[in-house]
Amino acid sequence: AQGVKLDVLMKISDVRANDGKTTLLNFLVDLLTIKMPQVLTWPEELKSVPDASKVAFASVKSEISALRKELTAVDNEVKVIAEEASTAEENEKFHTKVFLERMTSFLSSANEELADVEGISAQTELDFEQVATIFGEDSKAIQPEEFFLLISKFITNFQKCQRDIQKEKDQEAAAARRSMKRHSTSLSAEMVAQNSGLSPTSSPRSPGTALLLWNSC
Repeated sequence: AQGVKLDVLMKISDVRANDGKTTLLNFLVDLLTIKMPQVLTWPEELKSVPDASKVAFASVKSEISALRKELTAVDNEVKVIAEEASTAEENEKFHTKVFLERMTSFLSSANEELADVEGISAQTELDFEQVATIFGEDSKAIQPEEFFLLISKFITNFQKCQRDIQKEKDQEAAAARRSMKRHSTSLSAEMVAQNSGLSPTSSPRSPGTALLLWNSC
């Protein structure tokens, strides 16, 4: 059975609770933070996804194909020159021989390198088909850069949600510390007042009154 499509990930932030503030993504991140904090680092395993979302794979394949055609054309031209060299004069043969040696070396190296690139391109295409299938997507209906862009945007939203939740918790903790400090200060003032025989709300006595109370003790 297949799960949801990737584009649903973009809608998680739009589903809100009755308070109009908490989103489904907020709830999921908060739940994971409490129940499964070890999985919160999953974006670190997909660090290359943002870069992959910027690569137009169709354009890359087109450029590789164009390189193959150009290299084949050069190879054919070199073969023609080699055939014509057999009937050339000795002086021309020498220069042609040097040219052909250098071009043959170049073509050998270029063909080898391009073959490697073609192999990587073909393997990348197979890998993408497998990954798309795992995520319930049709690799023929979605371009690789679109696929990776959806994941990249979700990573951004997920990490922003983490920061927002942590910021809110930090603010609540700071507010709790300020409240506790005010309560502690008020309690200390009340204890001092009780020890001196004064109520916290009583008006300060004049120096004369304080002196009379002292003499009466």
